[in-house]
Amino acid sequence: MARTKKQKILRYVILPLVTISTLGVLSYVLIVRPMQIRNQKQQFEKAEASLDTLAAQIEQTIGKPDETKKEKTCGRANLKSSQGPLICSIRSYLLFRSKTADSASSLMAQLSTLSNKELRIGSGAARGTSFTSSSPQKGEQTFYQDFSLDSEPSCSFSYSYPATDREFTVEGENFELGLVCGGKSLSQLYPIKD
Repeated sequence: MARTKKQKILRYVILPLVTISTLGVLSYVLIVRPMQIRNQKQQFEKAEASLDTLAAQIEQTIGKPDETKKEKTCGRANLKSSQGPLICSIRSYLLFRSKTADSASSLMAQLSTLSNKELRIGSGAARGTSFTSSSPQKGEQTFYQDFSLDSEPSCSFSYSYPATDREFTVEGENFELGLVCGGKSLSQLYPIKD
């Protein structure tokens, strides 16, 4: 009698629970997760198209940059140990040749109207809401400003002066505008950056 009771428990309780759990895991792995990854990839592609449109709008507003650079990368939050959540980003950099602090500040003021968010100081050398004349002791001054797209990932502008330590070929004290969208990623959408 005890044996049939155990068999009933196994048959009517444990076996259905194992079956339901297995089906749940399989549906997540085979259906849900791939859909999440595909949707996230589409969001990044949409963000990239929006950045291209925004760069064209900026070009119409303040003129063609002297040099541009685009990159799509992924990396881990902790660069030293390559651990933590996977983060992917799309970046477009627009470099404007040999600007003074005043003209760079004027460009930043013009561009900052594209977003209704406040400017944030991004480097220790930056003060207030405008660039100051450069000196070797000050280094690069950077400001950040968030902006919104219709969907994820999150995006921001970076304004840098003098932008002298980048991988551009134009030398001098230049004004650099960065358009960056990125965030946590479920899969490696782009190459890992060291």
